[in-house]
Amino acid sequence: MHESIESQVSAQEQFEGAIVGTDYIAEIQRAGSFEGVDEARLIFGLNSIGWVVRPATTMVTIRELQSTGNISLIRDVAIRTAIGRFDKSFADAEFAAQQTLGFSNAAAPEFMTYSYMQPNVPGEHRAVTEAEDASYGYSHQPDRERILQNPDAAEITSWVSGWDKYYAAVLVQHHRDTIEFRDLIRDRLEE
Repeated sequence: MHESIESQVSAQEQFEGAIVGTDYIAEIQRAGSFEGVDEARLIFGLNSIGWVVRPATTMVTIRELQSTGNISLIRDVAIRTAIGRFDKSFADAEFAAQQTLGFSNAAAPEFMTYSYMQPNVPGEHRAVTEAEDASYGYSHQPDRERILQNPDAAEITSWVSGWDKYYAAVLVQHHRDTIEFRDLIRDRLEE
Protein backbone atom coordinates (compact mmCIF):
# COMPACT_ATOMS: atom_id res chain seq x y z
CA MET A 1 0.00 0.00 0.00
CA HIS A 2 2.92 2.37 0.69
CA GLU A 3 4.20 1.82 -2.86
CA SER A 4 0.73 2.35 -4.30
CA ILE A 5 0.28 5.59 -2.35
CA GLU A 6 3.62 6.97 -3.57
CA SER A 7 2.84 5.97 -7.16
CA GLN A 8 -0.63 7.49 -6.93
CA VAL A 9 0.74 10.84 -5.76
CA SER A 10 3.20 10.95 -8.65
CA ALA A 11 0.57 9.89 -11.20
CA GLN A 12 -1.95 12.43 -9.91
CA GLU A 13 0.60 15.25 -10.18
CA GLN A 14 1.39 14.27 -13.78
CA PHE A 15 -2.28 13.97 -14.69
CA GLU A 16 -3.16 17.31 -13.09
CA GLY A 17 -0.36 18.87 -15.17
CA ALA A 18 -1.87 17.29 -18.29
CA ILE A 19 -5.27 18.79 -17.46
CA VAL A 20 -3.69 22.24 -17.12
CA GLY A 21 -1.98 21.67 -20.49
CA THR A 22 -5.27 20.67 -22.13
CA ASP A 23 -7.00 23.74 -20.68
CA TYR A 24 -4.22 25.91 -22.14
CA ILE A 25 -4.98 24.58 -25.63
CA ALA A 26 -8.68 25.37 -25.10
CA GLU A 27 -7.70 28.94 -24.09
CA ILE A 28 -5.73 29.37 -27.32
CA GLN A 29 -8.62 27.97 -29.34
CA ARG A 30 -11.09 30.28 -27.58
CA ALA A 31 -8.86 33.29 -28.25
CA GLY A 32 -8.51 32.26 -31.90
CA SER A 33 -4.96 33.55 -31.94
CA PHE A 34 -1.42 32.56 -31.03
CA GLU A 35 -0.51 36.04 -29.89
CA GLY A 36 1.46 35.84 -26.63
CA VAL A 37 1.45 32.03 -26.61
CA ASP A 38 4.12 30.30 -24.53
CA GLU A 39 5.67 27.81 -26.98
CA ALA A 40 6.73 25.34 -24.27
CA ARG A 41 3.22 25.33 -22.78
CA LEU A 42 1.76 24.95 -26.27
CA ILE A 43 3.78 21.82 -27.02
CA PHE A 44 3.16 20.41 -23.53
CA GLY A 45 -0.57 21.07 -23.92
CA LEU A 46 -0.70 19.39 -27.32
CA ASN A 47 1.04 16.36 -25.87
CA SER A 48 -1.38 16.34 -22.92
CA ILE A 49 -4.70 16.22 -24.78
CA GLY A 50 -6.32 12.84 -24.33
CA TRP A 51 -3.58 11.48 -22.05
CA VAL A 52 -5.04 9.44 -19.19
CA VAL A 53 -3.02 7.88 -16.39
CA ARG A 54 -4.19 4.49 -15.14
CA PRO A 55 -4.83 3.98 -11.40
CA ALA A 56 -1.36 3.46 -9.94
CA THR A 57 -2.37 0.75 -7.50
CA THR A 58 -0.69 -2.58 -6.91
CA MET A 59 -3.40 -5.21 -6.59
CA VAL A 60 -1.22 -8.33 -6.84
CA THR A 61 -1.64 -9.55 -3.26
CA ILE A 62 -5.38 -8.94 -3.23
CA ARG A 63 -5.82 -10.64 -6.60
CA GLU A 64 -3.78 -13.62 -5.39
CA LEU A 65 -5.90 -13.94 -2.25
CA GLN A 66 -9.07 -13.76 -4.34
CA SER A 67 -7.99 -16.14 -7.10
CA THR A 68 -6.66 -18.83 -4.74
CA GLY A 69 -9.60 -18.57 -2.37
CA ASN A 70 -7.20 -17.82 0.48
CA ILE A 71 -9.07 -14.66 1.39
CA SER A 72 -11.24 -16.87 3.60
CA LEU A 73 -8.15 -17.48 5.75
CA ILE A 74 -8.46 -13.88 6.98
CA ARG A 75 -10.64 -14.22 10.03
CA ASP A 76 -10.91 -10.50 10.75
CA VAL A 77 -14.26 -9.48 9.23
CA ALA A 78 -13.30 -5.79 9.20
CA ILE A 79 -10.23 -6.59 7.06
CA ARG A 80 -12.19 -8.79 4.65
CA THR A 81 -14.82 -6.04 4.35
CA ALA A 82 -12.10 -3.44 3.81
CA ILE A 83 -10.55 -5.58 1.07
CA GLY A 84 -13.92 -5.67 -0.68
CA ARG A 85 -14.38 -1.90 -0.37
CA PHE A 86 -10.83 -1.28 -1.58
CA ASP A 87 -11.30 -3.64 -4.53
CA LYS A 88 -14.50 -1.73 -5.42
CA SER A 89 -12.62 1.58 -5.19
CA PHE A 90 -9.98 0.26 -7.58
CA ALA A 91 -12.65 -1.09 -9.96
CA ASP A 92 -14.39 2.31 -9.93
CA ALA A 93 -11.10 4.05 -10.78
CA GLU A 94 -10.42 1.56 -13.60
CA PHE A 95 -13.94 2.07 -14.96
CA ALA A 96 -13.57 5.86 -14.82
CA ALA A 97 -10.24 5.57 -16.69
CA GLN A 98 -11.91 3.51 -19.43
CA GLN A 99 -14.80 5.97 -19.70
CA THR A 100 -12.45 8.95 -19.88
CA LEU A 101 -10.34 7.25 -22.55
CA GLY A 102 -13.49 6.41 -24.48
CA PHE A 103 -14.72 9.97 -24.48
CA SER A 104 -11.26 11.25 -25.41
CA ASN A 105 -11.16 8.79 -28.30
CA ALA A 106 -14.61 9.92 -29.44
CA ALA A 107 -13.24 13.45 -29.79
CA ALA A 108 -9.88 12.26 -31.15
CA PRO A 109 -10.49 12.96 -34.84
CA GLU A 110 -10.65 16.66 -34.01
CA PHE A 111 -8.11 17.26 -31.29
CA MET A 112 -5.78 14.29 -31.29
CA THR A 113 -2.27 15.53 -30.55
CA TYR A 114 -0.77 14.20 -33.75
CA SER A 115 -3.55 15.78 -35.84
CA TYR A 116 -2.47 19.11 -34.38
CA MET A 117 1.12 18.51 -35.43
CA GLN A 118 2.30 19.27 -38.95
CA PRO A 119 2.24 16.15 -41.12
CA ASN A 120 5.43 15.20 -42.94
CA VAL A 121 3.37 15.24 -46.13
CA PRO A 122 1.42 18.54 -46.20
CA GLY A 123 -2.33 18.10 -45.99
CA GLU A 124 -2.24 14.45 -44.89
CA HIS A 125 -3.57 14.49 -41.35
CA ARG A 126 -3.99 10.84 -40.42
CA ALA A 127 -4.56 8.89 -37.27
CA VAL A 128 -1.43 7.57 -35.63
CA THR A 129 -2.49 4.02 -36.40
CA GLU A 130 -2.63 4.83 -40.10
CA ALA A 131 0.84 6.39 -40.22
CA GLU A 132 3.46 4.31 -41.97
CA ASP A 133 6.75 5.76 -40.81
CA ALA A 134 8.52 5.62 -37.47
CA SER A 135 7.66 9.26 -36.65
CA TYR A 136 3.95 8.42 -37.00
CA GLY A 137 3.81 10.65 -40.09
CA TYR A 138 4.17 13.91 -38.17
CA SER A 139 6.85 16.46 -37.46
CA HIS A 140 7.18 17.95 -34.00
CA GLN A 141 5.91 21.36 -35.04
CA PRO A 142 2.33 22.34 -34.19
CA ASP A 143 -0.02 22.92 -37.10
CA ARG A 144 -1.24 26.32 -35.95
CA GLU A 145 -3.82 26.66 -38.69
CA ARG A 146 -5.44 23.31 -37.83
CA ILE A 147 -5.52 24.06 -34.10
CA LEU A 148 -7.77 27.05 -34.80
CA GLN A 149 -9.59 25.64 -37.84
CA ASN A 150 -12.72 24.23 -36.19
CA PRO A 151 -14.90 26.91 -34.51
CA ASP A 152 -16.04 24.24 -32.01
CA ALA A 153 -12.50 23.10 -31.14
CA ALA A 154 -12.37 24.99 -27.81
CA GLU A 155 -15.61 23.36 -26.68
CA ILE A 156 -14.40 19.93 -27.76
CA THR A 157 -11.08 20.37 -25.95
CA SER A 158 -12.87 21.72 -22.85
CA TRP A 159 -15.26 18.75 -22.95
CA VAL A 160 -12.30 16.37 -22.90
CA SER A 161 -10.75 18.38 -20.05
CA GLY A 162 -14.03 18.09 -18.14
CA TRP A 163 -13.89 14.31 -18.39
CA ASP A 164 -10.27 14.43 -17.26
CA LYS A 165 -11.31 16.49 -14.23
CA TYR A 166 -14.04 13.98 -13.37
CA TYR A 167 -11.50 11.18 -13.56
CA ALA A 168 -8.99 13.17 -11.50
CA ALA A 169 -11.63 13.42 -8.75
CA VAL A 170 -12.13 9.64 -8.89
CA LEU A 171 -8.36 9.17 -8.58
CA VAL A 172 -8.28 11.45 -5.52
CA GLN A 173 -11.04 9.40 -3.89
CA HIS A 174 -9.24 6.14 -4.71
CA HIS A 175 -6.07 7.60 -3.19
CA ARG A 176 -7.98 8.42 0.01
CA ASP A 177 -9.40 4.89 0.02
CA THR A 178 -5.88 3.48 -0.37
CA ILE A 179 -4.64 5.48 2.62
CA GLU A 180 -7.64 4.39 4.68
CA PHE A 181 -7.07 0.74 3.71
CA ARG A 182 -3.34 0.96 4.49
CA ASP A 183 -4.05 2.55 7.88
CA LEU A 184 -6.60 -0.13 8.80
CA ILE A 185 -4.16 -2.93 7.90
CA ARG A 186 -1.35 -1.22 9.80
CA ASP A 187 -3.54 -0.69 12.89
CA ARG A 188 -4.73 -4.32 12.86
CA LEU A 189 -1.18 -5.62 12.51
CA GLU A 190 -0.04 -3.50 15.43
CA GLU A 191 -2.77 -4.87 17.73
